[in-house]
Amino acid sequence: MPYRPVHAKTIAVDGAVALIGSASLDRPSFELNFENNMMFARADFTGEIRARQTADLADCEPIPAIGSPEWGLPPVRCRISRAMLSPVL
Repeated sequence: MPYRPVHAKTIAVDGAVALIGSASLDRPSFELNFENNMMFARADFTGEIRARQTADLADCEPIPAIGSPEWGLPPVRCRISRAMLSPVL
């Protein structure tokens, strides 16, 4: 079976604590969407999460920033794209 990255929000902190869940760091995720995260205070588990994050990052391709020459969009389209993609809080 081919390697597939995990579709979850994961955070590894100081090699000691890991946070895994579905909530994004925005108000709707915490107040409206009833999403959850779990915190694990285990260094061994946090190490496994960090190793998985590192493997996922090694398999990624960089995406150019909006407005960079690689996008080839005129400045007005860039501003419209930013406005459409920005979270509304």
